[in-house]
Amino acid sequence: MNQQPNILSPKEAFKACFSAVAGYLGRPSAETVLFAGVPLSDTRIAADDIRHLAERIGLEVTEF
Repeated sequence: MNQQPNILSPKEAFKACFSAVAGYLGRPSAETVLFAGVPLSDTRIAADDIRHLAERIGLEVTEF
């Protein structure tokens, strides 16, 4: 039997990983809640969007 693995786009993989971190931290991890109001591009994720999402799940963001 020839089975293909479920291949996620980079955008979907990012969302899945970020949702998993949010869940691990005990924060809401549903995509509709976590990514509301954050326009994620299919090809690029801006550093400001990552910072905003990190703060949303309670991570302290430090830029260096």
